[in-house]
Amino acid sequence: MSVFDDYSNAEWILDELNSARCLVVGMAPRDIRSILRTEAKVATIHELVVWDSRVVDALLEAITPGDARFRTAFDDSRVYCPACGGSLNAFADGFAFPHGLRQHLSGSGNAARCRVVHHAREVARFRLFSHGVL
Repeated sequence: MSVFDDYSNAEWILDELNSARCLVVGMAPRDIRSILRTEAKVATIHELVVWDSRVVDALLEAITPGDARFRTAFDDSRVYCPACGGSLNAFADGFAFPHGLRQHLSGSGNAARCRVVHHAREVARFRLFSHGVL
């Protein structure tokens, strides 16, 4: 017998996963968290797509390359991700601003998507799922 044989166990697992995702989003800096936690307004799949795009735009607007919290040590044209604090890779400090950071935040091009933004989107998607939209 699997834990997935019982619907209540599967539901519990989904709730726990969503709680873990909320914790990940909650570890972002306060001003960034306020951008990521606007998913309550999402009521349709179309609104989820629009919300996702607006979150990326808002995160880009929330910082400037000169912002000491996100600026890399060696180059003012590169910034660390405001949500995860990450960098392109071990050989590149931060992301080119704004294009490289946009790719990271949205997962476009062949860039790996920011895990914090990914989890914020999944929280919004879970909300749709739990309301029977998906």
